[in-house]
Amino acid sequence: MPHLKPLKLFPLFMVNNMQNKISLPEKPFKSDGCSGGFTWLWIRIFKKPPPFNHCCVTHDQGYHFGAGAGASRWDNIIARLQDDFNLAKCMWFDGWQGKVFALPFFVVVRFAGGAYWKRARGWGYGWEVNKVK
Repeated sequence: MPHLKPLKLFPLFMVNNMQNKISLPEKPFKSDGCSGGFTWLWIRIFKKPPPFNHCCVTHDQGYHFGAGAGASRWDNIIARLQDDFNLAKCMWFDGWQGKVFALPFFVVVRFAGGAYWKRARGWGYGWEVNKVK
């Protein structure tokens, strides 16, 4: 498996946040692997996590941090698109199973992963709700 570097489309949100003090999310990081019960079901059927489970955990880390506290709406939109794209890219390069699930996962996280859903695993879930735009 080739080592993949995350794609940096527009790192402006990182520069803006670095000029201020660096802060960490208030809530601790939690991941269930591939959400929606996918990892749970895969383990029940195949007795091991999906081969691309590490891609989902990395994606959850991106969703935990979001674009950072106080980032603009545009910074959050670009950062989330980048994180979702990196999930699909990681899955695509992780065997034939990843190629099967990369596009469906990308579509689902684009639709269901926004902060507007106010879900436990939505964009920026590590921050208090009023800090993510």
